[in-house]
Amino acid sequence: MKRISKLLALIPFLAAALPAQRPWQEITVPSLSEVAANFKAPPHEYGAIQPFASWNGADPKEVRQRIVRDFDLLAANGIFVVNLSPGRGEPKYLSPEHLEQVKFTVQEAAKRG
Repeated sequence: MKRISKLLALIPFLAAALPAQRPWQEITVPSLSEVAANFKAPPHEYGAIQPFASWNGADPKEVRQRIVRDFDLLAANGIFVVNLSPGRGEPKYLSPEHLEQVKFTVQEAAKRG
């Protein structure tokens, strides 16, 4: 019982330390001058999220061409935030082909920052 009490006493200290480890989760409110300075070319983390695009298909070469084309268009329009989620069809979810496509997609995204 004494040991549990000591562990419970540590919780407030741990709770205080956790936010410091995750600065990306902090809510920030930039000043009006900061917003104005970044308005025309906002930092990537404030960019728009990509519209829906389907990268499914039986021909991996054609799918990869679409991925490259879509990423080039997105980057040219200042969109640097994407959400990759599985779809239906080919390649089957978590198949070796699907994992290769995900790897290719991540590599292409990394090339564009």
